[in-house]
Amino acid sequence: MNVIHKEKYTCEYCGKEFDHIQDMAINSCKKHPDGIYEGSHKLYEGSTKSRYECKYCGKTAKTIYDLVSSKCKHSPNDGWHRPRL
Repeated sequence: MNVIHKEKYTCEYCGKEFDHIQDMAINSCKKHPDGIYEGSHKLYEGSTKSRYECKYCGKTAKTIYDLVSSKCKHSPNDGWHRPRL
C-alpha cells in the first residue's frame, strides 16, 4: 500500500492550513497586517519544523497557528507573533 504525503500550505499571518495553494490565494485573512479581511493569506515559505519561533521576540510553539494566535509586544506592525523563516 502506497502512502501519499499530501503537502499543506500554511498562512504566515494566521496559521490556517490549506490543501491547495489556490484556496489560500483567493480567501481573505483575518490577521492580515492591513487589517481584518483586508488582504489574502501569505504563504509561509520556511521549512517544516518541530518548533516555530517568533521573529520578533523568540517565543516558540509547535505549530504556526499556535504561535500566531497570541499578541507579541515586540511586533512593529500589527501586534501578532510572526514565524521566523
